Amino acid sequence: MGIYLVTGSSGDIGSDICEKILENESNSILGLDIKPSRINNTRYKHIELDLGNLKEIEKVDWEKFNISTVIHTAGVYKSKLIEEYDLSSITYTVNVNVISIVVIIQQLLNKSTNTKLENIIMISSTAEKLGSRDPVYSLSKSAIVGVLKSFEKTLNCRINIVSPGLIDTKMSSENQTIQRKQYHVNNTLAKRMGKIEDVTNLVMFLLSDESSYIWGENIYINGGML
Repeated sequence: MGIYLVTGSSGDIGSDICEKILENESNSILGLDIKPSRINNTRYKHIELDLGNLKEIEKVDWEKFNISTVIHTAGVYKSKLIEEYDLSSITYTVNVNVISIVVIIQQLLNKSTNTKLENIIMISSTAEKLGSRDPVYSLSKSAIVGVLKSFEKTLNCRINIVSPGLIDTKMSSENQTIQRKQYHVNNTLAKRMGKIEDVTNLVMFLLSDESSYIWGENIYINGGML
């Protein structure tokens, strides 16, 4: 069995996914994040790097890792209007949210003879469908759908997207006012914010054999917001 690669592995969703994967004692994980990890497990290796700086991705010794599954949870949400962005912030957001996964897959295929990709899961957002007051975030999450459609044509492995709505994470707490949160909640059928485990349970299903006939899908998980 190959190693799981998890980007954004120190985030709320990324950490929870890693902990669930490690519950199976045969699994090992390589985590990538700009922040340190809270996970203390000998089967978890953490590399601190900035996915917004694509050169750092190229410096990883990918040949050392037999990666079979990639889970891209890394994301930046600056919650800015278009006039509040500068060029460097636009570039950084797009790099973290979408370009980084393209570069990672490229590096795995070009530099690691051990790599045999079996499953790729990418986290997008309901914003790719509805748009967002933050257009750079929305464009980056929409681009992930284009990456999926292209990877499907060239990579012989299972690839799916999970697109959450408003989830109760640290990132949403830092970037959403109480009023905006209530607005989103009012526009769901569930009348609540999503929980971290709502998303991670779906990811774990997509990692399991029970979902082996689900290929090329973008699965929305937003309490009926759409």
